[in-house]
Amino acid sequence: MSELRFTNNSVIYALPATGLIIGFSEVDRIIANEVRDIPDDAFPTLIYFVNGEEVERQTGIAEVKEIESRLEELTKA
Repeated sequence: MSELRFTNNSVIYALPATGLIIGFSEVDRIIANEVRDIPDDAFPTLIYFVNGEEVERQTGIAEVKEIESRLEELTKA
C-alpha cells in the first residue's frame, strides 16, 4: 500500500485491486480505477463504509501513467 499525505492532513491511499483490504473505517471517498476489474458484489460492502461519496471511474493506461508520474513528483517535494 502506498500513501500520499497533504499538509491539511488529507491522505490518499493506493490499495491493491486483488486480495483483502482491511483497516479502513472512516472513508470520505472511494475512487475506483479500472472499475471493470472490480467485482460487482464488492461495491455494496465498500459503500457501507463511505461517509461521504463514492466515485467510480475507469481510466485509460496513458492517464494512469500520468497520474503516477505526478504523484511521484509530489512525494519527492
